[in-house]
Amino acid sequence: APPYEAFNADTISAMGQVDMKILSGNRSSFDRLQLNGNIESSTQSSSPDQSYNISYIPATISFKDYSGDRYIQNSLENLFNNATQNIGAYGYAVIAIDPQHFMQIDENGTPTDTADQNAINELSRLIHFISLNNIRIGSFAEITAEMENKDTMIPSSNSTSQTS
Repeated sequence: APPYEAFNADTISAMGQVDMKILSGNRSSFDRLQLNGNIESSTQSSSPDQSYNISYIPATISFKDYSGDRYIQNSLENLFNNATQNIGAYGYAVIAIDPQHFMQIDENGTPTDTADQNAINELSRLIHFISLNNIRIGSFAEITAEMENKDTMIPSSNSTSQTS
């Protein structure tokens, strides 16, 4: 995901330049660009008619939320309910998991080099619970391929190089 999950038209342009096809950033960046399902930007391409497609698959919940100066664990129930609701609505759910979610945090709110065994155990419980409910865990590429095969709409773009 782009830094801090934020993105803008420059991010989209850079993605086109390096042939990246999947974006998972925050919803507020998407809304701020007023894209409503269409990501359009200019590219630095030498060919004015080069186009690229980007699938936008935002995280629907984070394993831990960052509030103030600390991480707060989302409950197993909250994570599972969010996932099942979004699978019902969109055909997928994305739980954002960051490395710092699994590190012990010092008194200043900074991740340390020591693993947080409680967080690791919670992730293991979540994965087990998801599996028990016959929900498949997959990659972004698998999500886009499955959605295309089912001919289901996912937010995506047909971005074409433009000049202003």
